[in-house]
Amino acid sequence: MSTANFSRPELSRVYAVGMEIDEQDEFIAQDEFDMELENVKEALMSIKNYHESDKYIDRNSQSIGELYFDYFDKDYRQWDTITIYVTVTNGYYQGAMIDVDLSELESIEPTKTLLKEIEKKLHRIEQVLAKNTTALVRVATFSNGEAVYEKAENKRSLLKSIANGYTLA
Repeated sequence: MSTANFSRPELSRVYAVGMEIDEQDEFIAQDEFDMELENVKEALMSIKNYHESDKYIDRNSQSIGELYFDYFDKDYRQWDTITIYVTVTNGYYQGAMIDVDLSELESIEPTKTLLKEIEKKLHRIEQVLAKNTTALVRVATFSNGEAVYEKAENKRSLLKSIANGYTLA
């Protein structure tokens, strides 16, 4: 039984780090991986109201940052602080995936205004990640669980991903 390297992301693509292969067809060393992840963290700091964090969610996932913004809930007539957690999750076989955790938002009744604001924040995170990671899309999943990923910059890969039922934001 096999499995996909990455889980299904909340973002429109898999933003991966540590996927490069050197001249000897060997994956990059841990210190190079750490440096690549550190560069991503630094780039995310350019986002307004983004704060770095270092909290382990479980043995494979870690919160590396949080994006806060205030929202006025008209139903309850109060201000709420909305938090979008940026996480890094180890790949099953190699590398790691940068994603977001929106679980806190499940308890909030979203309005169109709130959804637009969240969409803007996620778009900004994706802009930064696209410049600092390897953007991948899942183009196929086999019955044994294995998955095929291709770089998202390839239009053919994007079309294959959509044709196979994987949505892109």
